Amino acid sequence: MDPMSARPLYVQLADEYGVACLTARRAARELRERGLIVTVRGEGCFDVGQPTDDASEETEADI
Repeated sequence: MDPMSARPLYVQLADEYGVACLTARRAARELRERGLIVTVRGEGCFDVGQPTDDASEETEADI
């Protein structure tokens, strides 16, 4: 997807991937914590493109 493109709602993600809505929310939270998406209340989740430096360091440390 293009950077800053809107993502489906958690319910739609859950239906699409066959997971519980809570699982989709947790996945989105993890992506947000890693700096990969931004959530705007009332607008949705947006892809920010490349992760921030802090998020990249955390990801590398987890490996």
